[in-house]
Amino acid sequence: MNLQLLRNNSYIKIGLLIFVSIVAFVFFPNLPDQGDFRNNLWGPTHLLVQRESPYNISVLFPNSNSIWFPQLIGAGSFFGFLDFSNSGKIWAIINFYSLIYLVKTNISTKPKPAFLGVVLLGLLLFPPIATHFLLGQSSLFLIALLLFSSNSDSFFSPLAFILGLSKPQLGILFCIGFFYRLFKKGKFFTRNYFIGMLLSILVLLIPLYVFFPNWFIDFFNNINTNAHWDQPTILNILTNTFDARFGLFLWFIIFIFLIILIIIIWDTYPPKKAAVFSLALT
Repeated sequence: MNLQLLRNNSYIKIGLLIFVSIVAFVFFPNLPDQGDFRNNLWGPTHLLVQRESPYNISVLFPNSNSIWFPQLIGAGSFFGFLDFSNSGKIWAIINFYSLIYLVKTNISTKPKPAFLGVVLLGLLLFPPIATHFLLGQSSLFLIALLLFSSNSDSFFSPLAFILGLSKPQLGILFCIGFFYRLFKKGKFFTRNYFIGMLLSILVLLIPLYVFFPNWFIDFFNNINTNAHWDQPTILNILTNTFDARFGLFLWFIIFIFLIILIIIIWDTYPPKKAAVFSLALT
């Protein structure tokens, strides 16, 4: 009886989610630019389904480059069959659901709808989050995937982990703690998890190899020729403030300290809380 009730509740939740998504798609406004989404996901998938190189987007948008990792291109290959306007709406909705997941995960008790609504409204008005949606960035979605993957017992954890690393710089400290926790579970569990990751990679790359097998040539070329941006990272700040070698030495000391801190955190806290700390420190 309880199992049947649980199934019914799950069906109701799925139905509500589909209904809300359809309503959101109909009424969600067209965002003006979404340049990151256009150049790194819609453009590549649009080319891919026409059997052209997904990373040669200069044929669509001159002086543009595409550097999101191929697993995200494979997962989002369906965007290539849609026009940019509708694809942009779907991408914004996916990121909005990701934001809801991140908020709910970081609240210890089940939030009341009104409270959740106020928090979400405040976040959407927060300039970095607003910019994220306007540019069509992927960080919210990828961080949500990494956070979900921290529950390594989940069947979909390996898939979420591989997809979440589509921007590897987001998961550097997370990976250190996550693999530490993974190896502590024993060889059998770790082996099966790595098999799951390998299968996830193969599945996500199927569309690229089916439609354009030589995709990786332009991908590596784009990575090598991508314009360098001085990001406000600890490494850049230290090497610009001090002598380059001394700055690099200081960064190395800080990085070693962070590794030790991450291991302590993953030893002390449950996986999701440890994952939140790791992603925040990154």
